[in-house]
Amino acid sequence: ANRLYPEKVSEIHERYLQSGARILTANTFGYCDGDPIAEYVREGAFLAEQTAHFSHLPACVWLSLTTSFIRNEREAIPSLVRHRAVVIETCTSLAHAVEAAEIVRAAEPAFLAVSFHFKSDSVIPDGSDVDDVLRDIATVEIDALGANCGDNPEKFIGVMARMRLATDLPLLVQPSAGIPKSSAVERWQYPVQPSRFAGVAKTFLALGVRFV
Repeated sequence: ANRLYPEKVSEIHERYLQSGARILTANTFGYCDGDPIAEYVREGAFLAEQTAHFSHLPACVWLSLTTSFIRNEREAIPSLVRHRAVVIETCTSLAHAVEAAEIVRAAEPAFLAVSFHFKSDSVIPDGSDVDDVLRDIATVEIDALGANCGDNPEKFIGVMARMRLATDLPLLVQPSAGIPKSSAVERWQYPVQPSRFAGVAKTFLALGVRFV
C-alpha cells in the first residue's frame, strides 16, 4: 500500500491526527520470510513523516517494526532507524525482542520503545511472564516499555499495573478492540465498542501509562 496507494495511507494518517492522535505509527509493521521489505518500510516512514510535517496539528512519528524484520534485515536497520523514533511491537519471543532491541539501539534511534503481545493469561507466546520481560529487557537501554494487540483490552490492566510497580520506564499500551470477525457484508468488525474502549483507556492513564 505504501507504494501502490500512498495517498490512501497518508489519508489514514491525517484522519488519526484529526481524531486527536499525536503520534503517527508508520505503516511499516510486518515481515515476509525471504521477501526483503526494507524499501517498503522506508516508503512507509516517509509517508507518515510527510503527513506530520504538512499537518497544522502537532505530531511525531514512530517507526513500527517487528523483531523478525530487524533480525533478518539488520543491514538495513542503521539507515532506517538512525535519529527516528522506533517501536518494536507485538513481540512474542523475549529472546528475539532483546536481540532486536540491541540491534536498533546500536543504530542510534532518537527513541526506542518495546511492546509485547501478552495473551489472556498475561504471558507472551514463548511462555515468558511480566517479571521475565522486566528482567531481561532491563539489559537493553530502551525509552518505553509496554504491551499491544491482545484479545481483550481489560486484560492489559493487570499487566500495566505490574509494570508500573516494577519499572520507572514510561509505559505504553496499544490494545486491540477484541478479536475481529468477518461480517456478512465482508467487513471486519471488532466486538469492543468505542465507549468501553475509551473507559479502559482512562484506566490505563490512571495507572500512569504514558502512551495509549
